[in-house]
Amino acid sequence: MVLPRNSIWGPTDSRSHVALASLVVLATCVGMVGCFFILVLTKGVSNEIQLRAALFQQLEATKQAESRNSHKSIVFASMSHDLRTPLAAILGLIDLCLCDATESSELESNLFHMKSCATNLLGALSVFFIQHQATLQCEGGMHALVIDATSVNLYGNLGCC
Repeated sequence: MVLPRNSIWGPTDSRSHVALASLVVLATCVGMVGCFFILVLTKGVSNEIQLRAALFQQLEATKQAESRNSHKSIVFASMSHDLRTPLAAILGLIDLCLCDATESSELESNLFHMKSCATNLLGALSVFFIQHQATLQCEGGMHALVIDATSVNLYGNLGCC
């Protein structure tokens, strides 16, 4: 017995096309929902990654600033020593020459004048380096004593030389 296909499978074939189309639509919807959830879930992770990258950049910038600040401190400490030490030696030599100078002589007057100028210069340099050190400590986040240098008149003190 031979039965024609349309009489037995006709309704099933038409339903299978609808079922196949429904499966394709359903799979597409599941894929789109999955992509949406992936985007939603990874957005927080990408924000965290961006925040961590910004934190690392900030930490690197802080390290570089601290390194520059440290180098500045070393340079100024070296300059302070290199300028004040010879000046202190000159003051010592002036004192030795004053011991040998005769009283009320022109040499004694000149030596006192030199001593006054050298002492004023040494004081001005000391105030400058102390202020700069205090500035560096404030920039570095440390609390420091701030010295008022309004009493230092460099031209007035050194103008005599």
